[in-house]
Amino acid sequence: MFPAGRDGYRVEFVVVPSSMRLRVVEIGRGDAPPVLLLHGWGASAYMYRHLAPALAAAGYRAVVPDLRGHGLSDKPRGATSYRTDVLLGDVSDVLRVLGLTTPLPVVGQSMGGALALRLALAGVVSRLVLINPAGLTTVRLAEVGRRVSPRFLDHFAKHLTPRWLIEALLRGCYGEPSRVAPADVDEYWAPSQFPGYARAMRALLCSFDWSPVDEQRLRAMQVPTLLVTGERDRVIPGTRAAAGRLRDVERLTVPDAGHVVHEECPDAVDEAIVRFVRRSGSA
Repeated sequence: MFPAGRDGYRVEFVVVPSSMRLRVVEIGRGDAPPVLLLHGWGASAYMYRHLAPALAAAGYRAVVPDLRGHGLSDKPRGATSYRTDVLLGDVSDVLRVLGLTTPLPVVGQSMGGALALRLALAGVVSRLVLINPAGLTTVRLAEVGRRVSPRFLDHFAKHLTPRWLIEALLRGCYGEPSRVAPADVDEYWAPSQFPGYARAMRALLCSFDWSPVDEQRLRAMQVPTLLVTGERDRVIPGTRAAAGRLRDVERLTVPDAGHVVHEECPDAVDEAIVRFVRRSGSA
């Protein structure tokens, strides 16, 4: 699993006060200005395989945790383990354990974007990058997962994540499905084979707060924000229009790209994000 076989990465398992073990993948000098990258639902640090080294090459330290339930991090039982406030607590604990001072630049995609948005509202973020985020508009697909019975899921958990299913889901997140490589499918499929993964994904759909953040709070937020969207995002459509609620926002829309636009079209997206983060005055 990523980043095995790739030079320049460091991997650490951080134990937070809740006794959770969270994997953190880093690249870039240890004394460089940090940038926190938060992945989306069902993903892992692999999601930032292009952006993280681009930030490191620009003089930053990219810090990418596997959120609980994902990647090689712990996957506890119980729906309450996957509430939004619990995941936010994990992120804050990781920053504290690693000795990272705030505010700092934060990048978040989809569910990770909703977390990044709430961190910005809490004063933890200096510059905010949102990639097809939740938290600005309604996420209707989350309703589908909530209809799956937990008892049914427990009974069939070992059989719910065949490789073909992961490939179909990943291709659905791309604007141009032919861009999905077999290696990408393998990297997304591998974490799904760990015990507790399927239960964790359903628990997130049920317990995470996927609803839009209150408009008054968004308009009061003064954190400079870059919104990156794929023109063909079928997972959370309407994000670009909803961004009008943000006070200080720049927009980048990539044609023919989907929900994971930064994976699908990394060259254009990485350059824009690095340029935006650099305006913070660091690196």
